[in-house]
Amino acid sequence: MDLGWVFAIMPYGEEWNRRRRTFVQHFSVSNPKTYQLKWTQAVHMRLLPQLLKSPQQFMEHVRQSVRRRIRESWFKCVHAHTPTV
Repeated sequence: MDLGWVFAIMPYGEEWNRRRRTFVQHFSVSNPKTYQLKWTQAVHMRLLPQLLKSPQQFMEHVRQSVRRRIRESWFKCVHAHTPTV
């Protein structure tokens, strides 16, 4: 699996700076309101109905919900800064 695109393990340089800048811009802790609404909607629309349907699978539902939000946030970040050719 090629992980050369992950800025956390890239050698320092221009590409590293560009990727880190993108990451910080989208995942800054200084603006939690950016994420609060999305997480609240995800809990109301997906997590709670799953918990009502099968509460015995609580931890799996929570893990799945967190993975989904992280994935959605990451892809939004990547697509927002993908150069067009």
